[in-house]
Amino acid sequence: MPSNKGPERFTLLVIPHSAQPMSGIRLSSSLIQVCCVLLIVVFLSLTVFAAQYAQMAAHRHELRDLRLLAQMQDEQLRSLTLSAGHLHNRLQELAHLEDELRRMLRLEGGAQADQAEQVAALLAASRQVTIASTTSDGVASGGELKADSLAATTATLSAAGVLAGTLEVLEQEMEGRFTSLEDVQMAAADQLAYEASRPSIWPTQGHISSRFGYRASPFGVYREFHPGIDIAAPLGTPVVATGDGRIVFTGWRTDLGNTIIIDHGYDLRTLYGHVAKVAVDVGDRVKKGQVIAYVGSTGRSTGPHVHYEIHLRDTQVNPAPYLQ
Repeated sequence: MPSNKGPERFTLLVIPHSAQPMSGIRLSSSLIQVCCVLLIVVFLSLTVFAAQYAQMAAHRHELRDLRLLAQMQDEQLRSLTLSAGHLHNRLQELAHLEDELRRMLRLEGGAQADQAEQVAALLAASRQVTIASTTSDGVASGGELKADSLAATTATLSAAGVLAGTLEVLEQEMEGRFTSLEDVQMAAADQLAYEASRPSIWPTQGHISSRFGYRASPFGVYREFHPGIDIAAPLGTPVVATGDGRIVFTGWRTDLGNTIIIDHGYDLRTLYGHVAKVAVDVGDRVKKGQVIAYVGSTGRSTGPHVHYEIHLRDTQVNPAPYLQ
């Protein structure tokens, strides 16, 4: 016998707390199933949306952190670029000073203009790229923020690359300048040593009684060549070395009496004759202005004085141009 049973139904009773009568809602099983499915779909959608929202929020925080880091890097790049510019300016001042020293010391060489122009061009490029890396602003949407942050990071990396090249060239210039200044230092030290060794002061306090060149002999009527100058002074007046050097001779010579010879290097020697007392020994190192003897009248002499000679490459030269 066929069944007349229809779809299963449920009644939802609503019982109020007041004295009002109960009410009921009839629901079919199919409607309840549809409602359950809808509730599950809504729950899953909300769950996925919440997960995506949390992930997007995390990305936004990460991108903001990256933006802050990029801004800090931009500040550091600007500071480094400014420092590199100051360093370049100081190197240029150093190059001008070196050129001036080289002119004073009569040395060849000097600053390399090509390298200085290369550094200036790199600094200008670094400033432009650094400025470009800081002109982009953050926006609200995640995609635009990500693209903007990527562009800023790319610009920062570009600026860092240009600045690295600038600093490398500056380092090379610094090394070259250091080597060049070492040459100047050596030349200056040699120049100072030469100036200290070069005979340039009077050997004693007095007046010139006989000059360099031909003269009438003080011991006859004939003319003779006088290879130095005679400086008359009272007996016992100190005689000093006219330049730094080493004592190579102290002793007696027939015409000059007590004699001292100093080797100053640079093919220069000085001779001091007719002294009364010698205050140094052979091999002693003496300084310009150091007392080496005292005025006397030993040897073939007409009175107390110092006979002073300068030998340049073993040739006697006029001492007058060497006297200050």
